[in-house]
Amino acid sequence: MDRWHDCIALVTGSSAGIGKSIAIELARQGMIVIGWARRLENLKIIENQLSSEGKIFVGRKCDVTQETSVSNEIAWIEKTYGKLHVVVNNAGIGRVASLTEGKTQLWQEVIDVNVIAAAVISRETLKLMRKCGINDGHIFFLNSIVGHYITPLIGAGMYCASKHGITCMADMTRKELIASGFKTRVTSISPSYTKSEIFEKSGRKVSADEPMLESQDIANIVVWILSTAPSVQITEVIVRPTGSQF
Repeated sequence: MDRWHDCIALVTGSSAGIGKSIAIELARQGMIVIGWARRLENLKIIENQLSSEGKIFVGRKCDVTQETSVSNEIAWIEKTYGKLHVVVNNAGIGRVASLTEGKTQLWQEVIDVNVIAAAVISRETLKLMRKCGINDGHIFFLNSIVGHYITPLIGAGMYCASKHGITCMADMTRKELIASGFKTRVTSISPSYTKSEIFEKSGRKVSADEPMLESQDIANIVVWILSTAPSVQITEVIVRPTGSQF
C-alpha cells in the first residue's frame, strides 16, 4: 500500500456496514479518505475516531441519487485536494419487492441507488481523474454474489437484476478504459451474506447457523487488491464465508 500513501480515496455509503469498514481501513493504511453518506452525524463519529488516531477521514453529506449533489461533491474534492485516485462505489440498498406483485417505487429505488448512482459517480470521478492527470487509479464496484447467480429468495428479483447490471457495468467500464488508453483499473467485488446494515434493513432472515462474512473481510480484500502491482488487474472477486452452501 506504500504507493497509495496520502492518495485520495472516495468511499460512498460509508456511514455504516461494508462502506464504513472500507473507509476506516483505507484511512488506517495511510490514504486520505472522503466518505459520502446521507447521515452526516454518523460520518462525523468516524471522522473523530480516525482523527484521534492521526488518520484522515472527511465525512461529506451526499445523496448519490441526486446528480447535482454528486457533481457538487466532486467539485469540492477537486477544489480541496485537486486530485482523486481511488473510488469505491459501495452505496446500495435492498428492498423486498417481488417481480409479480412488488411496488414500482421500490424497484426504482433499487435501480437508482445500485445502478444509476454508481454509473454517474464512476463517470464523473473518471472525468476528474483525467483532468488531474491520474492515469493509474482504481474504481471498485461493491457487487453481490447474486450478481452472478439467481437467488432462491422470493422478493429479491430487482435486487438481483441491479447486481447483474453492476457485473456488466464494471466489465464494460474496464473495456472502455482500455479502449481509450486509460490505465485506471476496475474491480467488482461480490460478497455472499455479510453482516451489515443493508442486510438487516432488507428484512431478510437467515438461520442462526448460516455462515456470514464480516464487513472487515471485504475491507481487507480491497486493501489486498490495491496492494497488487499496477500491471495486475483483478477484475472480479467472489467471496463466500467458509461453509456456505449459497
